Amino acid sequence: MASSAELLNRTLQELKTQIRGTNESLDSFFLCTMAIVVYFMQCGFAFLEAGAVRSKNTTNILIKNILDSFIGGIAYYVIGYGLAFGAPNGNPFCGSGYFAMSYLPESKFSHWFFQFVFAATASTIVSGAVAERCDFKAYIAYSFVITGFLYPIVSHWVWDTGVGWLSVSITAHNGALASTFHDFAGSGVVHVTGGCAAFVAAAILGPRIGRFDDETKKPLDIRGHSVPLASLGGFILFFGFFAFNGGSQLSISNSGDGSVVAIAMVNTILSGSVAAFATLLLGRIRGPHWSLLQTINGGLAGMVAICAGCDVVYPWGACIIGFFAAISYTCWSMLLLALKIDDPLDAVAVHYGGGLWGVIAVAFLHRSRGIVMTFDQQSGLDLAVQLVGVLAITAWSGGVSIIVFGILRLLKVFRVSREYEIKARRTMASSAELLNGTLQELKTQIRGTNESLDSFFLCTMAIVVYFMQCGFAFLEAGAVRSKNTTNILIKNILDSFIGGIAYYVIGYGLAFGAPNGNPFCGSGYFAMSYLPESKFSHWFFQFVFAATAATIVSGAVAERCEFLAYITYSFIITGIVYPIVSHWAWDGDIGWLSIGIKAQNGSLVSTYHDFAGSGVVHVTGGCAAFVAAAILGPRIGRFDDETKKPLDIRGHSVPLASLGGFILFFGFFAFNGGSQLSISNSGDGSVVAIAMVNTILSGSVAAFATLLLGRIRGPHWSLLQTINGGLAGMVAICAGCDVVYPWGACIIGFFAAISYTCWSMLLLALKIDDPLDAVAVHYGGGLWGVIAVAFLHRSRGIVMTFDQQSGLDLAVQLVGVLAITAWSGGVSIIVFGILRLLKVFRVSREYEIKGLDFPKHGEMAYPLTAYGHGWKEDNAVPEIGASEMLPEVAINYDRFNHMKQHHHNGVPNYAMENMTAM
Repeated sequence: MASSAELLNRTLQELKTQIRGTNESLDSFFLCTMAIVVYFMQCGFAFLEAGAVRSKNTTNILIKNILDSFIGGIAYYVIGYGLAFGAPNGNPFCGSGYFAMSYLPESKFSHWFFQFVFAATASTIVSGAVAERCDFKAYIAYSFVITGFLYPIVSHWVWDTGVGWLSVSITAHNGALASTFHDFAGSGVVHVTGGCAAFVAAAILGPRIGRFDDETKKPLDIRGHSVPLASLGGFILFFGFFAFNGGSQLSISNSGDGSVVAIAMVNTILSGSVAAFATLLLGRIRGPHWSLLQTINGGLAGMVAICAGCDVVYPWGACIIGFFAAISYTCWSMLLLALKIDDPLDAVAVHYGGGLWGVIAVAFLHRSRGIVMTFDQQSGLDLAVQLVGVLAITAWSGGVSIIVFGILRLLKVFRVSREYEIKARRTMASSAELLNGTLQELKTQIRGTNESLDSFFLCTMAIVVYFMQCGFAFLEAGAVRSKNTTNILIKNILDSFIGGIAYYVIGYGLAFGAPNGNPFCGSGYFAMSYLPESKFSHWFFQFVFAATAATIVSGAVAERCEFLAYITYSFIITGIVYPIVSHWAWDGDIGWLSIGIKAQNGSLVSTYHDFAGSGVVHVTGGCAAFVAAAILGPRIGRFDDETKKPLDIRGHSVPLASLGGFILFFGFFAFNGGSQLSISNSGDGSVVAIAMVNTILSGSVAAFATLLLGRIRGPHWSLLQTINGGLAGMVAICAGCDVVYPWGACIIGFFAAISYTCWSMLLLALKIDDPLDAVAVHYGGGLWGVIAVAFLHRSRGIVMTFDQQSGLDLAVQLVGVLAITAWSGGVSIIVFGILRLLKVFRVSREYEIKGLDFPKHGEMAYPLTAYGHGWKEDNAVPEIGASEMLPEVAINYDRFNHMKQHHHNGVPNYAMENMTAM
């Protein structure tokens, strides 16, 4: 017995050591994964800034943003991390060890990496505020100082727990009350620090030449050269903020870690969504346009504001924070103009304005002790501590910045010469009881680790799927004419934000409102009320699927849909249409399609199988797209008035469309693999891998088959058809990617190509104009994918075993996809029919001909030199109305059709892409 007990005890010790090592590795993997996503935000800052400046300064902007991380890496290595976390030899003001990573334990290398990307972010904020006029050498100097000195001191104060003066509790009433500055992900540490430095830099540097009228001092608009580039940057930043906030938990192996990560990510999208939409409305109230760039900045301000409290506020609190972040951003933007401070990117308004409010908001909306929850001395002390913290950060950042930028100005190396600015820069009993208790502790620890691991898996997959919104945006933007680019981009950006609001308020409750649901819809968890924190990661993953369903419709109604109509249908699809379908198929044993259908007195049972949403997502969205395009009608000039033959209306940018395609291919691996919903159980990893392998195989065969089919039907090897074919293959495999063999995935991909081609031809025959072939890709691919499961299921498909069971499986799959079609189509007919009857569905003929960018949004995507319309890029201009746009050229109709046909036969695409028959 003794030897057995010793052996068991030794085994337990080995198991503990193994678990400890696994947890350390898991935490390092988590931090490194989050860090590389946050690092990618440098690309987002670069393209947001590059698109928002004039083309003559693009190279300068890009090299500065690229160097931010490299200069920051050197500075943070040499001195920064030591000042921030040089414990145990540090003091309340700064650390004093680990310089050049000397004596830094290898176990802390992942922490160094994660903290470095935050430091680089703080420095990058300043770049936007001094764009187009800052000397390159001065940039190198201030970037080193911010990353290596200014920011690390602040992060030491707050995040070097137990050492930094803001990380130690402040007491009152003789110790009866205690409070600690709370800034989970850096509203103050990162964004107030960087935003305050940006304010000082812009004020000392002075405005760009021509930014303010010399006589009236009124601001003149200096427009950026590329709305698509700025939008790409915005999408990347939205994508990165999930890791920025979620990763700030710093670990994933402890019980509860996964819930905190999920809460942080859910609150991030909610705050960003409300802020973006509120900013859009505020901009429309203040002016005649729906502004894309202001919407992007509003969304960023909301995500900045939620950083501080994303771990401790309820979802409804995140919505409130987002709403006031929009107001804060708008007010700060107006204030800077009133002060004649030129901030080309509104970096101060986004980061300082959003960060300042975010830090203060924690004291009001903390879930257990905020002023809104309990107005007492404790909450008052919390507010005082938050104010002291943010004021101290402002004083430090502002003071150091005044010295640094003041010296640079005195040395006359801060600003480029007037000539350069104008020309621009390019450049046993008792033992048994003890052992049993230890075993129970280990089981609890393992259970907690598994829950956190599953949350991490779902959140990681969700942020990749979220990035597919960027893919849809650029695929669609490239496939339409340049005069509608801004309209396309703002719609796709808003899809996720409007979807976030809709899915929060009602969508998730209708989809997964158990246990009070019924076979048709759920009836609980509305506005996430009573939703367990362990389900927050599930909410986040399901939300990005809902946003995808709504986005599908956007492509089918491109270039002619009214903006308010888009907002309306997007809310309905994300909040009602899609959630009910997902309830049917995916709400466990409650939804009527997930219960199982019996035959032959119960001897045969079959359940609708749709692993990743060929039917739930793509048939739902594709059917709605079909109805929308049919009711809306074709674009002007899409079909010849006499012969009714289709005329080609080409998109303006194959590269943008290709970028969108690549991002969508990338996202589909998470879309399908993530649908396993967990990774901690035995076999989970294999299912995820199978799903991803089948995704690339089906997509590959479909893309190549579509390429060949296109070449057989015509003289060209079509890139855009190949992209759509690949997408159709990935759509089709969604349903059965977990249960078909790889060769079965190849078959599914081959027939997906045929399905896509046939549906594309059918829509043209029906005179339905779908600019993106969204119906052919999503409805055609999804319909075939659902049916294919019954044929190619690895154990019971018709190809494997033709019997009554496989016949029942086919019947159930058909019933499911027909029910989804009927529901989505029926609701869509009502919604789009009402919009048409109210005459708010389609833009006027005049707007459609001129393009939607300027009349609706006041922001042309490109300057005059790019596509023959827009503005003269080097001129600062006041706001002008739609009537003052460059006039559209009227073309003789017969001659127009002749030119169109000639163009279709191979004439290069230059000025033709914006011509429309009068």
